[in-house]
Amino acid sequence: MAATNNSAFLSAVSLSSIGATPQRWFADWARFETGLMDTHTHVYVVNPHEDLHGQIFNIWCKTCSAQFNFMIDLRNPCPDLVHHMHTEVETGTVIAECCHCGLVFKAIREEPTIPRSILYNLEMARRPKSNNSSVPHTHETLTQLIRILKNAVTPASEAIAANPGSINIESKMFKSYIGFDDPSREFFRHVRFELVEQRYSPPEPTPENVQFLNRCRFQLELSLTKSKQDQPRYVLQDIWHGTDNDIKLDYACDFILKKLGVKYDRYQHVKPLDMTKEATLKAEHRSPYKVLGCLSDMNDRTIINTFQTQVSHDTTIAHRFVDALVEVQKLRKSEALFFEIVCQRSQGIVTGEELKQAYRDFEIPVEGNISDEILLGLVRATLHTNSRENLKIIAKARNNPEINRLVEEPSTDYTLEDGDLLQYYAQTPVGLSNIGNTCYLNSLLQYIYTIKEIRESVLNMEAYIENEDAEDWKPKVVDGRTLSRQY
Repeated sequence: MAATNNSAFLSAVSLSSIGATPQRWFADWARFETGLMDTHTHVYVVNPHEDLHGQIFNIWCKTCSAQFNFMIDLRNPCPDLVHHMHTEVETGTVIAECCHCGLVFKAIREEPTIPRSILYNLEMARRPKSNNSSVPHTHETLTQLIRILKNAVTPASEAIAANPGSINIESKMFKSYIGFDDPSREFFRHVRFELVEQRYSPPEPTPENVQFLNRCRFQLELSLTKSKQDQPRYVLQDIWHGTDNDIKLDYACDFILKKLGVKYDRYQHVKPLDMTKEATLKAEHRSPYKVLGCLSDMNDRTIINTFQTQVSHDTTIAHRFVDALVEVQKLRKSEALFFEIVCQRSQGIVTGEELKQAYRDFEIPVEGNISDEILLGLVRATLHTNSRENLKIIAKARNNPEINRLVEEPSTDYTLEDGDLLQYYAQTPVGLSNIGNTCYLNSLLQYIYTIKEIRESVLNMEAYIENEDAEDWKPKVVDGRTLSRQY
């Protein structure tokens, strides 16, 4: 593994203990939740109408027009060609940092520059959505609007040749390809064009307006691309660089990683992944490589390096990484991965199945989603000679000093604090009316057994046997109910 900058490491793991290669990071970012009803895997592209030589880029999903301002902060050369990005997701923002060098990705979500409702209304009022044969086709309208916005931001010396000027709404071109109706008026108002004496004039070419119009233009280009995919026989004219070709898109993952010089050695026995395809991104999301923070076409050495980095950052979930590595090894039948698994197992890392079995031995939820304090109480209450090996497995997985001490000194006493108990049992059933619930009864008995006084009473039951033949003996009453049998 590469040497790690300590400050970069501390900053990165404060976001998350789990990391990923940049390529995997982009695959995971494709699953970003936008809140739309139509959930899908995003395929991000770079807006070419903004500066592509700086460190801030305008990035869009070509399917749903989710928009992000994407920032890169490359502070120091990375000691490893494959960065290890740790991620935190907040509302509308994704931030990631490399634990080796401090490289930062920050994606801030922006609303689409043109509200979806405007484009929807425009599309519904035109063919083929509209049955009115006299209205323009959606492709024709989008094509002309793109040209108009392009001319609006063209420098003055070029604008004369392009002849942008104002737009006559009575012209044959406007009526045939755009149409003067409510949807088109709504569009021109939004893009800051002013209607004076039957002519639309563009806004002043200030930096703010130029950026705004360029983003509107790119959104229209994406809409036209998507619309064309739905109707592939329709011919586009003069959309991109004055040609009749399809719009050429720079995909964000390839563009940014190439800019950073990030690459990895590929696995020779599979085809290189095409990360511009939604189907590829979906398949990678379901693969065991996701847990390891890798892609399925990365070579064994890259996977091992990333695996070792993951384990070194958080040993408490090392079993997840080992399980994933075992699954990948089975797929590849790789000797290098097999020896890595053997080495890690010899150093005490357990598998997920071993940990689940150890939890079952102490009747602890197999997910292990309880605090170490609760776990200690439950373990101490049921610890016996035959369960020592399972306790060692739990100790390795949880990496908790108290549990490790319990392995060495199993006779040490421990009573669970009420506050910890309340936190654990806050969502569980209570009362005798739920006593038929086996899981509830077991957990209740386990907790009761962690109380020192009760445990000692149970272990010394002979000293508490009652004389049921005594004249003053009375049946037990619990929670207002008389027990049906004598105890």
